[in-house]
Amino acid sequence: MEVSSGAESSSSDRVDAWVHSPEDNPPCPIDDDEIIGDDNAAEEAGEISGQKQSNAGRPAVEKKKKKIRKANDIARPIYSSSSVAHIAGMNLKAIPAMSSFSSFRSVNLSGNLIRKIGLPHKLDLSKNRIAAVEGLGQLTRLHVLDLSHNRISQIDHGLSNCTLIRELFLAGNRISHMKGLHRLLKLTVLDLSCNKIATTKALDQLVANYNSLEALNLLANPVMSNTGEVLLTKAISGVLPRLAFLNKQPIKKEDRRRMELLHSHGFHVTFVNTHFNHKRLIRSRAISALHALPSFRFASIPDGLPPSDDDATQDIPSLCEAIPRTALPPLRHVLRQLNEESPPVSCIVSDGVMTFTLDAAQELGVPEVVFWTTSACGFMGYLHYQHLRERGLTPLKDEGDITSGYLDMPVDWITGFNNMRLRDFPSFIRTTDPKDVMLNFCTREAQRASMASAVILNTFEELERPVLEAMASILPAVYTVGPLSLLSQRVADSPLTSIRSNLWKEDSGCMEWLEGRRPGSVVYVNFGSITVMSNTQLLEFAWGLANSGYDFLWVIRPDLVRGDAAVLPQEFVEETKERGLLASWCPQEAVLSHASVGGFLTHSGWNSTIESISGGVPMLSWPFFAEQQTNCRYACTEWGIAMEIDNDVKRAEVEALIRKLMGGGKGKEMRKKAMEWNAKARRATQPGGSSFVNLERLIKDVLL
Repeated sequence: MEVSSGAESSSSDRVDAWVHSPEDNPPCPIDDDEIIGDDNAAEEAGEISGQKQSNAGRPAVEKKKKKIRKANDIARPIYSSSSVAHIAGMNLKAIPAMSSFSSFRSVNLSGNLIRKIGLPHKLDLSKNRIAAVEGLGQLTRLHVLDLSHNRISQIDHGLSNCTLIRELFLAGNRISHMKGLHRLLKLTVLDLSCNKIATTKALDQLVANYNSLEALNLLANPVMSNTGEVLLTKAISGVLPRLAFLNKQPIKKEDRRRMELLHSHGFHVTFVNTHFNHKRLIRSRAISALHALPSFRFASIPDGLPPSDDDATQDIPSLCEAIPRTALPPLRHVLRQLNEESPPVSCIVSDGVMTFTLDAAQELGVPEVVFWTTSACGFMGYLHYQHLRERGLTPLKDEGDITSGYLDMPVDWITGFNNMRLRDFPSFIRTTDPKDVMLNFCTREAQRASMASAVILNTFEELERPVLEAMASILPAVYTVGPLSLLSQRVADSPLTSIRSNLWKEDSGCMEWLEGRRPGSVVYVNFGSITVMSNTQLLEFAWGLANSGYDFLWVIRPDLVRGDAAVLPQEFVEETKERGLLASWCPQEAVLSHASVGGFLTHSGWNSTIESISGGVPMLSWPFFAEQQTNCRYACTEWGIAMEIDNDVKRAEVEALIRKLMGGGKGKEMRKKAMEWNAKARRATQPGGSSFVNLERLIKDVLL
């Protein structure tokens, strides 16, 4: 393929020319047919970035130069004698130098022979007394603007219409904060030398130019001495990963790699949900704050189920049957749209049970990381579904096996699994149907994890080391990066810290209510976003809480009761109104970190379990389905931080276990263990900790 080059040199040539130019005014390429009456421009027209033009078209250029010189010669005497320029009826064929009009209130060019009004590509206003950048709104074709050595302290909106500017020279001004360049998305060269920039924070808004800026000059600014060259380079790298020259010095290749790694936490992200969940996130106000961020956007695709506006959990088996069958074509469409923009898609991170995305990644030729949101032990259970089938342990031979004691069979042949029984495996093995949707779906999704470039788990090495070591022989690289609730605290505040994944709107009154409670006195109750129960089970939990005598905060979703509204009897409400609070949803991480919370009654979903560990809170576990049974087993027998409630829940058992958790010797022992695991989790997410290091390794080894 041949690429023809016009009079204007390439971006890289211009950058290189500026970096190596010793003079104050950098070489600026000009299109011959756009030369406006400027003596210097006319003289430069024969040279582009230090390279001679060809002789083709030179007579026309020389003729145009002659017209411009004549116009300047006629107009120049007027400039020094009046604030109004009357240049009418002078037979001018070209407009005089535009920069010379800056001191006039009125310019009259009527009655001349001018055929074309051209907007300049270059405007040099250096070495004047300009204090404010204004009056340039009509110069929409500017490529090069030199405002060096003036009195400018801020840009503000003065260049908002000049979106084609590629080179901007602001040396020798009074600028202390770099704002106003967010629309200059083609900017490649920026000279800010000899200004008053004192901190790296003053440069944060240059993130808008991350995809174009190649050369930046900050010499003779206070930030150079305040920060130091090494720290300055690191800070700039977090904003401008493609920078090739800093202070006219080339950035070494290894430094560029480090800069990209430092910038990695600023990946441009498009978060793809289903249409159904996307609407629920908007209704819960979880994503409203992110709509305007160009570097973090949301998209959605259909899930294959009939459209619905219900604010309730979808049928899980129907969803798992529909998505693998229907979601790949819509995802391809989203990826095509993204690749028409900049930057293109460079990697895909998907939920562990959305492995249809692996096909899309393979088609694009980009790496894919699957993020299993389960525990490592829960994921290991799914990985061995196929082996359980091969040994004839599932599907069950008879439905009576669920209650006959068959599920108490020890499973001791899986490396890394300790004290496991068949009942401790994820619950979808409890079927007699070989065609069961969930059994087959989970078997397939777990097996396809080996096709990924890497697997991410929201756990930490010390918590699940035996399982992780066994998993290493089965899968590609496994990166533990949890607890994410703690690791995310290492990220500086930004608009992205407003991200929530709640499908239910939070009740902010929860935290105010907790403020008035004694330390360790409150039982927090939340069965997650999917668990459902019968009205009878709801009442057993309610009266168990009431009879325990302890304060409680209970999250009751509108769809918690299967096929009915979750309504508690009036006598329960009256009896507990002084020590209980009922909420539809709450900020769980904040609740579990609150000093007044002494115990957590949970379904043992993994997010709830790892967040409870992060808060140092012991648990009572009532597992509902999926790998919650596995999490419960490990929390009770391996980690020593939980006690299990029987599936056939009774109020007397709930009352007794709450009393044991909150005030008994067993509860004190569990609380001590929980705090020990909390300390280990915090160490894992600190700089140098296993999860902190694993995230850096993941970015460097897989995603970049």
